[in-house]
Amino acid sequence: MPVLLNGDHDLWSPRPELLVVWVKPEAISAEFAGLLNGKPVSEREFLAETDQFIDAVLSCCDRAGSIVIPLFAVSPFRRGLGAGDHRAGGLSRSLHEMNHRLITRLGDEPNIFLIAPESWLQGAQQSHSVDKFWYASKSPFSLKTYGAVAEACRAVIRAARGRARKLLVVDLDETLWGGVVGDVGWQGIRLGGHDPVGEAFKDFQQGLLSLHRKGVAIAVVSKNDESVALQAMRSHPEMLLRPELLAGWKINWDDKAQNIVDLVAELNLGLDSAVFVDDNPAERGRVSEALPGVMVPDWPTDPLLYRHCLEQLDCFDQVQITAEDRLRSASYAARRSLVIGRPEVSSEEWIRSLNVRVQLTKLHAGNRARIVQLLNKTNQMNLSTRRMTEDEFIRWLDSPENGLVALSASDRFAELGLVGILSFSKVGTQLRIVDLVLSCRAFGRSLENLLLWKAVEIAREKDTDCVFAEFVRTEKNGPTWEFLATRSGWVEQPTQSGRFEWPTSESFTCPEHITITEPIDAADERS
Repeated sequence: MPVLLNGDHDLWSPRPELLVVWVKPEAISAEFAGLLNGKPVSEREFLAETDQFIDAVLSCCDRAGSIVIPLFAVSPFRRGLGAGDHRAGGLSRSLHEMNHRLITRLGDEPNIFLIAPESWLQGAQQSHSVDKFWYASKSPFSLKTYGAVAEACRAVIRAARGRARKLLVVDLDETLWGGVVGDVGWQGIRLGGHDPVGEAFKDFQQGLLSLHRKGVAIAVVSKNDESVALQAMRSHPEMLLRPELLAGWKINWDDKAQNIVDLVAELNLGLDSAVFVDDNPAERGRVSEALPGVMVPDWPTDPLLYRHCLEQLDCFDQVQITAEDRLRSASYAARRSLVIGRPEVSSEEWIRSLNVRVQLTKLHAGNRARIVQLLNKTNQMNLSTRRMTEDEFIRWLDSPENGLVALSASDRFAELGLVGILSFSKVGTQLRIVDLVLSCRAFGRSLENLLLWKAVEIAREKDTDCVFAEFVRTEKNGPTWEFLATRSGWVEQPTQSGRFEWPTSESFTCPEHITITEPIDAADERS
């Protein structure tokens, strides 16, 4: 509490990216400490003490980028009242009430993340070892527990930075189902039915389907005959993962590492977005060594453990699931249909045939989480790769010189959702594009050109001489450079590398094949 309440600037400088506030409930509530020792308690008193702790956390919200707070917990070996522990005066009930207060008051704070600690306390320690550790060192938890906490905090940082993995690539034979479909036919594979192994494979597919619904793209890389494998996926009555749900597949006899490279490129993703699951340790080893950016988890030999192993992967964790996340998997599948269905017409004719429609919107409560997510997760089409928390971004927009336009799009194949950001700042007589961001799944529709057109329109409205963009190179935003340097029509300044300008005295053409619905006055960027 003294640390949380200390407003000394030197204590909080430099501003930490992550603050972990991990306390035992008896440390912030004398009333709860009495409960642990068998004393009668007052719910009003221990909730008042909980509120004091919450107030202290809220007082330092702006001093750290992200704040992680494990929910209150006690040792799983505390018996409490046994069968009556969830009644008034019980340990479990009191703990639940304190945690409910945490969730109610802190759960919607944009930079505070509440995480459940039960798995650390139950899976990483034993009663006798904890007791010995406490008496010897006055540490309430074992070293294994602290290791589990470190992994959980790392997952939070990864999610807050927008570095969650986006693509899960799976094998087929003995991974998605039991048996080799080329040998036994689709009728002979083990999947569902009155068979514990078949049921486990189906449950694993249910887990993949759950990830798909959360926005994780699912793809297949398998050494198999493509027609045989696809027939199995289409024909087996208990198959959950049908081909139309897949973002893509490479089913052939080629090297799986190369197939993954090709598949990832087709989806406009990076290798560091992918996770590869295969029952064959040799294939896992090959991909792991050839493609160090791809995450290759160890995989059990027993199919009955597949679902459990899948659920333990924290690389797909997100701080919030937006509507666009739920659309993402469908849009990847639609993109595959778009590429497959793309015949002998020219590129321009094909783009015109997509019937692209966009909506340009202000920042509002309903889209700000997605805007910040897009800002932090997008790498390839990202002008500056600026990373900010929601709170930091809102504060930046509080300046009257700064503004934002968000772009949502759809075409005849899919509803893409919010996929683009244009943020800007007036600098004297010029307008600077601060963020030009476009999701990789929206590539190939000239939406980046539309964002530049909108920037020029805003610059004119603000009576500025020119609009400029300063490219900040990273390892992954090469597509942004290629667009600005070769396809945007903007001029790079000879005296300043990476600075591209457009004079507002000249009109910039809006892509004519794109229909804009419900346009807004972007100069008034806050609702």
